[in-house]
Amino acid sequence: MGLTAASLHLLQPSGFADPAALVARAYAKLGWVPAKRAEDATRRVVLREAGDWIAVEDAACASLDDGTLKELAALLSRAAGSAAVVGSVDDGDAFAFLFYDKGRQVDAAGDDLAEAGVAMLRGKRQATLWAKALAPAVLRRAFSGDPPLLPEPKVFLARAAAAEAVESAFAEDRLAAWRDLAGIPVAPGPVIAEIGFVARPGGSKAAGAALEGRSLRVLDSPDDCPWQEFHPAPWPCAPGATAAYRWLVTCAGGGIDGASLHLAIDRADGAGFALREVHLRAHPFFNGQMTSMTPLAEWTQAVAGEVVTATRAAFDLPGFAVRAPAPGSRAQAVLILRVAVAAPDAGEATIRPALHVAGEAAPLALPPLRLRATAPAWVPIIARDVSEPVEAEALLRLNAPSLSTAVGVLAESPAARPAIRALFGSVLGACTGSVVATLSTEKFMTPSAHVGKARHVLPLAELAGAKPWAAVFDPAARIQTARLDLATGEGALGGLVLQASLREGTEDPDGTVTAALWLKPEDAAALGLDVAAVLARFRAWIDGAAPLQGWEAACAWLPRFDRAEAYEHTPYEILGTTPAARMRIHDAAEARAWRLERLKFVASRLWLGPALVARIDRAALEAVAEVAPRGEGLALMLRPGQTLTALETALRPILPEAG
Repeated sequence: MGLTAASLHLLQPSGFADPAALVARAYAKLGWVPAKRAEDATRRVVLREAGDWIAVEDAACASLDDGTLKELAALLSRAAGSAAVVGSVDDGDAFAFLFYDKGRQVDAAGDDLAEAGVAMLRGKRQATLWAKALAPAVLRRAFSGDPPLLPEPKVFLARAAAAEAVESAFAEDRLAAWRDLAGIPVAPGPVIAEIGFVARPGGSKAAGAALEGRSLRVLDSPDDCPWQEFHPAPWPCAPGATAAYRWLVTCAGGGIDGASLHLAIDRADGAGFALREVHLRAHPFFNGQMTSMTPLAEWTQAVAGEVVTATRAAFDLPGFAVRAPAPGSRAQAVLILRVAVAAPDAGEATIRPALHVAGEAAPLALPPLRLRATAPAWVPIIARDVSEPVEAEALLRLNAPSLSTAVGVLAESPAARPAIRALFGSVLGACTGSVVATLSTEKFMTPSAHVGKARHVLPLAELAGAKPWAAVFDPAARIQTARLDLATGEGALGGLVLQASLREGTEDPDGTVTAALWLKPEDAAALGLDVAAVLARFRAWIDGAAPLQGWEAACAWLPRFDRAEAYEHTPYEILGTTPAARMRIHDAAEARAWRLERLKFVASRLWLGPALVARIDRAALEAVAEVAPRGEGLALMLRPGQTLTALETALRPILPEAG
């Protein structure tokens, strides 16, 4: 057996005087109050000095964190306006280093984190975030003349890369490298305070029947459940392979004592889709994030052969129990349903799950999953190892015509946003019926690392005169990302996207702004739109817009580009780059060249700006594509009888390849 341990450290913020009071208030929100003199404490916490940090040692979590330390990290970092770190080692084999700032987990390192849904940064954005989060200690050291807590950015990036690359049979060594980067000493110092806690009366109430006020809600998480954005359009799956799909549900205000699960399976054309395994687990969930990888409850069922051909599968989970949170606590549980499905060589199937928690009057219907077995007809010449999960999914997305998309990338200029507004206006003006518009916006990150977000839902007829819509096209409003979803019921059937490239200061002479539109071909008519007519509007617009690049494509990818909180890549870019390269290309040294001198996508219809045209062989391109001048750029369309592979070969100097 190897080492199993967990720890919590809070950065001492400026002016911080009473850590014990802050910690006591945080524990109170989790259902624990300081023991009175006559009471025997059932939970003991020791606070120790740890350089620029305060070590919070909870005896109940010293070996294995049950989620308490992660919830405390969020609470303490928010209350103190400071950073916090949770570190853990599991049996000497795996470690986790979770970095919190102002109430949210913002960075991480470790093993087996993919299923935990943690935020993780690398490269320049990581250096910037750490510098801002650790600013109180940095300033204290500067005034006192002590050595700096963090090195300058280039050195920090080198040390972070070194921490990432540590190879050791002992997980504690790998964790120690990240703690050292944060300036957390190996051994804590003197005791600051000792606090004994007892459970608040009523705080340990078991799940039993549903408590009044318990609510179950489907969690919208595109990162975990990307197919949800595409329904009712089909999601591609590999023929003859088994893949797992997830649904997320939050449970607030009560516990769970038993549940049942029903899966309705609609098979089209006699398709031989088959269930292989069904798995449900619950994890602590707080402040929008999973706080522990250790499940509160777990159930797994391998599906027997006789159930495979049924149109409905039912499972009872009488022992699936989740303890109710303490009264007044904002802690929740997140239920993760995982269904493994074997696909045939061809065909479609739709799976409709319903989760019935004991005590609820009716089951909770989960979003349907429509699967289509998709054999890739095109493997890009830049594709690396398509056996890896991320790359394999990108290849399927390129070959699945679930959405009709069109994208134009313009140089940021005073004319760019008005031009995009004209395009969007022409598309929206063609919509008919009772269309509901959902506008989601994100601003450029401020120097204090804040990203302003807003969401507005209104009838499409009122959008044109709405102030939030006008702000999207006003540079003074500093909108970096705007996404407009169009729906007539549940689930968007199409949408428009405007995204500016990320920037460090107030201006970027090489900045870009991207206009994109997407439609679900089978459902666009519900919006009053004809896909061919919309694409014709886009072509007329981009021909006169002097784009840096643009394309039309039918694929299972919703246009989405870099935001302050996440780097985004097209499926084509993913296939041509390694994970390390995808992080590196956003740093200043490569960002400009990658933005202006590389295609983001290859499709049968493309637009190339002058910087791209200058790097290709025009004669080789004309041999495979019909080429027409558009200002200083070109518009091209694949010739009949030619292949995308031939087009890629002609465009090789500008393809997105990086190792």
